[in-house]
Amino acid sequence: MRIVNNNITKKCVIISVLALLFLLLPLVSLAAQEKTGEIPAIFSSVFGFFKGLFNTIFAIIQNYADSNQRIIGQPANADYMQDSPIGIMGVCSNGVCEEGENITNCQQDCFVTGFEGDNFGGDLLWYGVHEWKTNQETLNAFQNIFDEVGMEVARFDIYWGKLEPVNDTYNWTLTDDLLNTINNNTPVLFTVYSTSEWGSQYNDCRELISEYYKNDYDPQIYNRPPSSIPINMQDYMDFLDALVTRYGDRVKYWMIENEVHSAIDPYSLNIEFQLPTGLPLISHFWIGTPEEYVELLQNSYLKIKQIDPEATVMATNFMKHETNEEFTDHILENCGNYTDVLALNFYQCPQDDIDRIVEMKGKMNSFGYDKPIWVTEQGEIDIACHTEAIFQESFNSSEELKLQSEEIVKRQVLAFSAGVKKIFRLNLNRANDEWAATSKFQHMGLTFDTVGNEKMPGFYTNKLLIEKLKNFISVEKIDYGIYRFGFTDKNSVYVLWSDEGEKIIDLSDYVIGNNAKITHIVTELDGNNEPIYLSDETVSLDSIHINETPVFVEEIIVPTPRGSY
Repeated sequence: MRIVNNNITKKCVIISVLALLFLLLPLVSLAAQEKTGEIPAIFSSVFGFFKGLFNTIFAIIQNYADSNQRIIGQPANADYMQDSPIGIMGVCSNGVCEEGENITNCQQDCFVTGFEGDNFGGDLLWYGVHEWKTNQETLNAFQNIFDEVGMEVARFDIYWGKLEPVNDTYNWTLTDDLLNTINNNTPVLFTVYSTSEWGSQYNDCRELISEYYKNDYDPQIYNRPPSSIPINMQDYMDFLDALVTRYGDRVKYWMIENEVHSAIDPYSLNIEFQLPTGLPLISHFWIGTPEEYVELLQNSYLKIKQIDPEATVMATNFMKHETNEEFTDHILENCGNYTDVLALNFYQCPQDDIDRIVEMKGKMNSFGYDKPIWVTEQGEIDIACHTEAIFQESFNSSEELKLQSEEIVKRQVLAFSAGVKKIFRLNLNRANDEWAATSKFQHMGLTFDTVGNEKMPGFYTNKLLIEKLKNFISVEKIDYGIYRFGFTDKNSVYVLWSDEGEKIIDLSDYVIGNNAKITHIVTELDGNNEPIYLSDETVSLDSIHINETPVFVEEIIVPTPRGSY
């Protein structure tokens, strides 16, 4: 990316160079004579003095010019400068390319490799629990959207008590129906919950927890989250043995529980009814202590690896909000040898999510290990990020649809540039129609309906994103909002945007040729609810106009005429 100086710097450089030329012209002949030894030593000393003075002044000018460099079109007082000092806006070598860092001053953070495909995934959570999700229509809708968008790996929930309702008696109907609907060549991630009416600890307080969290009474409450450690660990190991043996040829990724780190002291809650004594930590997803979870993780990891050594097994996923950091730290300190991946859930503002990556990498390093990071749940439009609250009481305004499409690109590109290897969308089609507009999960689907027939602009944008970036092998952050994705079988694809107003970007130092193709994302529908595709543009590489809406930029390949060399 070419850098240009502001006008003040240009004037300073021109005046200084002219002054130096005036001083140096009389010395040109002295320089020539010095080389042949034809001038007295005094003149040689004088020449050396002026030569050193010139170098010093030029270095000062160059440093001043560097301090005023900016991207074409970027305001001189922008918050992030191309050469911001390391330590002010970012911390080089922490594994995340932060603001103020770039490929020039922190290559080890801002050039990420090691991507191996299957980067884009979709979640169908609570299948087998929510009635409105547990049917063939829902499965078909998920599969259709999954295929149309181009997702590559699918994640589902598995519940011990629903598959083994009685000790040593199995009913595989739920999982068979699930996997029979999903294409055989689709990699699958199972999140396994150790929740069972007959096999789990702490069942005597499940109805109290359900009442507190205002869940509707469910006769299957004992066979759904929250999970807890088994009464008899061998019973659960037998279940895992049967599960992995049956589905190991289809399921290569296994997660042990979901968001257990959100569990807190129940006696600290404002609960209207009287709690019995002796309750452990509780949450939507876990009843028990951190030590009990670690014991469950370690046993589960070893059992799955015993059956399928090539399987990828990971500890529970982590959020930032609604979290117990002491619980988080205990898991991280004790799971280094029992997890192949660090799983995160991203539901905050985009920069907060990236900050969480930095934080969690630091935690891993402090405990002496480093694992690949996957985002196992992700969605756009965290209402808290948008202070105008335009999404609080209504759905699908033009502003919301445009913003969702923009965030689909930005959030995933930012995560990949920070080193995330895989990203799973939480919702492909719309969530339950009964959920209120104030639920952020209602603003994350790619369709207007639960069965996936009426597509949002974000559907087409997500599809375009995958088409452009599928099978990338590297990501380079040139600057904030300027990213280059590398491939083995095609030229680089650039993703550009500006959150600071309109800019003009020069990519002529990166892309061969003079022109490039710009592809626009879809941000609105026409009167027939069809996507409005803006035509691709051919632009000069030295003057690419960008704004808050991301675009894809690719080199234009001009065929060599036949007979040319």
